[in-house]
Amino acid sequence: MPLQNKQHPNAKAVAVTGTNFIVAGRRTTLRLEKPMREALQEIARIEGMTVHEIVSAVDQGRADQRTRTSAVRMFVTDYFRAAATKEGHERAGHGSGTLFGVRCQGGPSIRRITAS
Repeated sequence: MPLQNKQHPNAKAVAVTGTNFIVAGRRTTLRLEKPMREALQEIARIEGMTVHEIVSAVDQGRADQRTRTSAVRMFVTDYFRAAATKEGHERAGHGSGTLFGVRCQGGPSIRRITAS
């Protein structure tokens, strides 16, 4: 059965816009979605750093084949994944096998998504 592409009912189209950062003393532009920029600002607030310091640190540690924008997105994802807890997932209703109103069926290695 083909994968049905369904968005979360509350999801809205998110524009990707260029945002300027100072990386290693030089201005650069990263194309990030608003939620990704907000998440980066939240991390900066939590860590007591500027977003420029965080992006510079990510840039220093990125793999050569990964773009700077991709490295920042992966960092933000990894940062919040590391903070996720079983209790937090339970409070959010995760683990029910239903994502965005779609029921997931199948084993752990292959998931087929069908409308519920």
